[in-house]
Amino acid sequence: MVSDGDEPADPPADVAEPAASFSYEVTAGDTEVAVSYHLTNDGDEPLLVVDRLPTPSGSDFTTAQVYVSGQDDGRVLLSQRVFPWPDSDRINYAQAPQVGVTTVAPGETVSADVAVPLPLERRHPFGQDIGYGEIALPGPVTDVVFCLGVIPPPFEPSLGRDHVDGVTTVDHGNESHEAQYLFCSKPTAIG
Repeated sequence: MVSDGDEPADPPADVAEPAASFSYEVTAGDTEVAVSYHLTNDGDEPLLVVDRLPTPSGSDFTTAQVYVSGQDDGRVLLSQRVFPWPDSDRINYAQAPQVGVTTVAPGETVSADVAVPLPLERRHPFGQDIGYGEIALPGPVTDVVFCLGVIPPPFEPSLGRDHVDGVTTVDHGNESHEAQYLFCSKPTAIG
């Protein structure tokens, strides 16, 4: 259970690493953190890459943004991924927030470049307050890690796959989280 102002914890997920090559570069500058990555599907079945976040207006999806959430010991997670339902009994959501995915066929590569302004501001699909007070990033931030969510087949109906204006989406929630493998960078120091 979440306590006052704490970041919701991720429940464990047990997904085998899909056959894919993940390369990245994370660079912390004076005004931003730059993330560049490439993921190639080395397997023989398509993969869903969680790489399209809703824009602040909610009218579109873009690969040029990341979620920003806290971890332990001054670490911040920058990510394009699905999140589980927060373990909170103080707030109800009418429906699951959605995130866009790209279907990556065998042998294909997906890439993105993202610039995250400093100072970092928390961004989470379930909002800044899940009923226990506003959640803050750890301070001071000492380093960042980037993680990319990849969902291998089978693509169960519980993912909530839908098509919105030419973008395939999935629901944030426990089912999607449990179907996702996270490819993550090594920590990059800030400051």
